[in-house]
Amino acid sequence: MGNRFVKPEEIFEISQFRNVIKKCKKPFIQSIRREYQENSDYPFDAKFMCKIDAYFRFIWNSYFSSPVERILHSGAFILDLRCGTGTFLLDLCTKYQNSNFVGIDHRDAYFPRDLAKNLKNVKFIKHDILGGIPYENNTFDFIYMRFTMKYFTEAEWKTIIIPEIVRVCKHGGWIEVWFNLINEPVHVDVIKLTKCFVILRLWTPT
Repeated sequence: MGNRFVKPEEIFEISQFRNVIKKCKKPFIQSIRREYQENSDYPFDAKFMCKIDAYFRFIWNSYFSSPVERILHSGAFILDLRCGTGTFLLDLCTKYQNSNFVGIDHRDAYFPRDLAKNLKNVKFIKHDILGGIPYENNTFDFIYMRFTMKYFTEAEWKTIIIPEIVRVCKHGGWIEVWFNLINEPVHVDVIKLTKCFVILRLWTPT
């Protein structure tokens, strides 16, 4: 059959983005038997997150915006904060086998343990990052956070989250933060970093 162009709606139901904020009230959530995290507008399960990953790879033609492709191939240390189901890391750890990947989330119910158990270069840690990131200074080459702005207050970003991600990021490392322009606050302090390069990836479901 050969290759063919895949329409985005074939990978991801775009209407979910447009309607989910209106529809996802408690009765609706219970009726479809899917779980939503506190303060989240979207389902929190592997099925939905795989669709999200495929959708973003389609529209941006990449896993990330930071120029880290070369170091990932040669060997780097990558951190995904509030990694959720870990689908992003599972994709990366199989593609970049010389690098090591860590996912941290305050819940471990959705960690892909069965899929990750035979992979030597990825691990998942249950930990609340408000208690600090459990790694030494200057550990990571690349730190990734997706749609996490609204889960922390402005004070928490300024006094805990930003200082911690800067602390564990190597000098000259990259920090990539995605946020939703519709319902996530933008804490400008995220871009006021001195030793790291920062990519802010903006997205709006229109």
